[in-house]
Amino acid sequence: MEQTPRPGIRTSWIVAGAVLLVLVGAGVYVLLTLRPQFEVSIDYPSSLTVGQTGTLEVRVKNRGDKPGVYKLSVGIGDNTWTENVWVGAGGENVLRYTFTASNLGMLEVLANGKVGKISIVPILGGGESMWGTLTSPVNWQSLDSSSGGVENKS
Repeated sequence: MEQTPRPGIRTSWIVAGAVLLVLVGAGVYVLLTLRPQFEVSIDYPSSLTVGQTGTLEVRVKNRGDKPGVYKLSVGIGDNTWTENVWVGAGGENVLRYTFTASNLGMLEVLANGKVGKISIVPILGGGESMWGTLTSPVNWQSLDSSSGGVENKS
């Protein structure tokens, strides 16, 4: 007696194989498309007085569906450094860097392409404005060239 294969078994294996390929393909697609998507923002004071302490706040957000590590580059003035920041899926990590304003002028702060400038101003004392007349230690009237530099007392 000869056995003939049942057509239903062969069809079942083909369908099962096709379903398995679709599931594996979908899984690979999901694994490849789920990834972290980072966004960096910075917050800093617009101005400081000499000697005052300031804070640069760097916020790293992950808008993606997968956690990840972000390589952050930070700079304050001439000082720069790099660090790895882990951020969970949909989460954020806030880093704060403190510094002291030491020189008059503009201080540049940056974090991964975001650049800011802080104005460093002199201490005027209690928030007062400086105004008035500036006097010179030289008596310019007595050095008048028409009298030869000597005051006439007659």
